[in-house]
Amino acid sequence: MAQAAKAGSALFLEDKPAHPSGSEFLDVYKRMSITYRCTAQDHNRLTYSVFDTTNGMPAFVPVFMLEFGADNSLGAIHFGPKESLQMKKYLTKTSILASTRMRKFTARDGAEYSWQYRGSDDYEWTLLNSNGDLVAYYRRGGPTRNPASSMLIIEDKFKHVACEIVATLKIMKHIATHNL
Repeated sequence: MAQAAKAGSALFLEDKPAHPSGSEFLDVYKRMSITYRCTAQDHNRLTYSVFDTTNGMPAFVPVFMLEFGADNSLGAIHFGPKESLQMKKYLTKTSILASTRMRKFTARDGAEYSWQYRGSDDYEWTLLNSNGDLVAYYRRGGPTRNPASSMLIIEDKFKHVACEIVATLKIMKHIATHNL
């Protein structure tokens, strides 16, 4: 029998490839579901959308849209129908000399967060807030260390930015994959 999640516990989002062009982030305790999938592609761009599909919500209106160039370059992130920013301005290097895999952003909640690649031996990606507190981390291997899946753990007090954490993680992984 599965153990019940305690109130105030972190989200344990298993990153399951759902189809060739996306994935599902499913909380192991079924408290949250986030879908990431390709929603448009042409010779100029590739667009992925992030949907909050918790409680069976239909994936019609994206929370975020990520637009990449056909050459895998960084494009824009869209926050709804009217607001967007170039990814390079939204997710900036933490310093001039920092690796491209160390970037910060200001989330919709007004707080600043920063991603680090291999910031810890145990995690592929770590996300910290401006106080240096651990917000989230991503590791390969899922809950059973199965190499076919991965796990994104988001600390309880940062659940309100879970969709934005997924969106920025996907941008960071894109940057790492394509050496941008």
